[in-house]
Amino acid sequence: MNRLVGYTRFLVLLGVVGNMLAATVLFVSGIVQGGKVLLQITGYLNDAKGMKRLAIESVQLADYFLIATALYIVAVGLYELFVGELKLPAHLNWLKVTSIDALKDRLIGVIVTVLAVTFLAVAANWNGEDVLSFGLALAAVIVALGIFRWLSRG
Repeated sequence: MNRLVGYTRFLVLLGVVGNMLAATVLFVSGIVQGGKVLLQITGYLNDAKGMKRLAIESVQLADYFLIATALYIVAVGLYELFVGELKLPAHLNWLKVTSIDALKDRLIGVIVTVLAVTFLAVAANWNGEDVLSFGLALAAVIVALGIFRWLSRG
């Protein structure tokens, strides 16, 4: 029975592969979107509205890549926690995960960054409607994540 339970840890590979595939799709989508932006760059540079649109699309591209990076970090972390140690280069030692709490901390950090980037895109696209309630909602989520992180260390 111990051996059977020991092998079930490889079920986590489904999550690892799923997260890697999702990260790959987002990275590729980001590259494709970036290419589209580059192809339209002359149209953006002609006026102030175009420059604003370029800035918004650039922030949204950052959002794609941040979420893709979060998925990658989760995949690497799950692999290290349940399957085995990865031989990472020294400059990537920060990716090493030793506990589920460390993985949650990394993920929370990326989520907060994504929320901030999302708010930046909304604020940059502001046309007079209420963004305060959206900003307060995001702030409430960030505070809740901070409290969760603090309480889980307890």
